[in-house]
Amino acid sequence: MSAGIYDIIIEQGADWRLVLTWKDAAGNAVNLTGYSGRMQVRESFASKAKVFDLTTANNMITFPAAGVIELKIPAAVSSAAPINPAKLAWIDGKEVQQLIFDLELVDVFGAVTRLLQGAALFVPEVTK
Repeated sequence: MSAGIYDIIIEQGADWRLVLTWKDAAGNAVNLTGYSGRMQVRESFASKAKVFDLTTANNMITFPAAGVIELKIPAAVSSAAPINPAKLAWIDGKEVQQLIFDLELVDVFGAVTRLLQGAALFVPEVTK
């Protein structure tokens, strides 16, 4: 299965949340018992530094129900993330820094599924 493509917008200084439902080919919710999740947001594929690091271990990824994946970045975390002024551009009427991300889920046997990937538009905060 290829990863889905989905672009996200993260606003600096605000809580960010995305809820997804993962279903199998028959349309049934995937049983996520024993799974762990990881999502990283970086400036580019080659970047060593992570702008955001969401995991089940840090509770920024949770599985509240069968097939349901909740991704969260608290306002305190988004406000602390650095903005690179040299990388700001106007996209869809917003000045943003374009980042990239992917979301991987790991089953109880260690098999990794890249579920989602795409651009992460990071909008700087004005009110501080």
